[in-house]
Amino acid sequence: MSRIFQLKVEDGIGVATFDVAGDAMNTWTEAAFTSFAELMGELEQEKSLQGIVFISGKPDNFFAGANLKMIADLVKPDEVREVLELFHGAFRRLNDLNLPVLAAIHGHCLGGGLEFALACTARIAKEGKTTLIGLPECNVGLFPGGGGTQRLPRLIGYPAIELILKGTRMPAAKACDLGIVDRLIPADTDLLAAAKTFIGEMIAGTANLKRREHDFTQLDEVAEMARLAVLRATRGRALPARMLAMKSIQDGLKVFLAAGLEIEKANFVDVVMSNEAKGSINTFFIKTMTDKPRAMMTKGFVPKPLKKAAVLGFGTMGRGIVIDIIRNMQVPVVVKDIPEALEPGKAFVGKILAGMA
Repeated sequence: MSRIFQLKVEDGIGVATFDVAGDAMNTWTEAAFTSFAELMGELEQEKSLQGIVFISGKPDNFFAGANLKMIADLVKPDEVREVLELFHGAFRRLNDLNLPVLAAIHGHCLGGGLEFALACTARIAKEGKTTLIGLPECNVGLFPGGGGTQRLPRLIGYPAIELILKGTRMPAAKACDLGIVDRLIPADTDLLAAAKTFIGEMIAGTANLKRREHDFTQLDEVAEMARLAVLRATRGRALPARMLAMKSIQDGLKVFLAAGLEIEKANFVDVVMSNEAKGSINTFFIKTMTDKPRAMMTKGFVPKPLKKAAVLGFGTMGRGIVIDIIRNMQVPVVVKDIPEALEPGKAFVGKILAGMA
């Protein structure tokens, strides 16, 4: 099996190209971490190296984040800690090179993909419809556990809180305006060539990277307002993902980065072990698979044609299902419910279908 991360070094610049072969998107899997560790071994031995560019081998995807199935399969806290150490250990090893590192982004850069890019010295992004940048973990019952709650606020300040809690995905231009992306190039530009120019400037010290010092003296007040906004949106439900994300940010920004990362890791273990996270991930998989029913079928399986359908319940949902089946499949439908529900249901369905005729 070919390695996911491949390295070429020319004139002191290392170009690490990554591609999870056979998958539509690059995600962090055990195989990806193994290949990354091999790459780091090469980089640590390369004495002529002055800077590194990371770029995807896929045309429309940088890194889509952690593999959710890998997270869903974790059942013990120690297993979660092991996976977290894969992320944090990889990014720590990258930082320990003490060299300029540039993430060259085109396509989806989400979750653990953006956390990877944030662990780099700087980021260049190519505009395009598929270039989306963000930390969407809170939308699937998790929160950024690969350094996102610590590195993003330190980079752009208070706006990071809303981006993390809402799981916002943004185009490259917006990410550049916020300071997440350091340099933006047009869609028709050669990304690798632009990245090599940029890393050359970083090596020479002429890149003019803007890194503001942020004032977090009002952090507790801002955090409380953010918590109240979350509770309003969830009708008072203190869901673990957003609450622990906010706690990680609030506690982590009061200490040095290394200590903040440890706070994030401890809270991430708690959120992965929560029933809410497991339910949200399961819902995500169900929706993803049912949007593509053929992906749920065993290879070679040929489904039989449906000649009749049955629906249990003739309330609002049942009536809608019956209407959809009759309109789209033109097959008979048998409905089971209490006698008092059958006639009103039939009358409602008949009225709707007559109006569509």
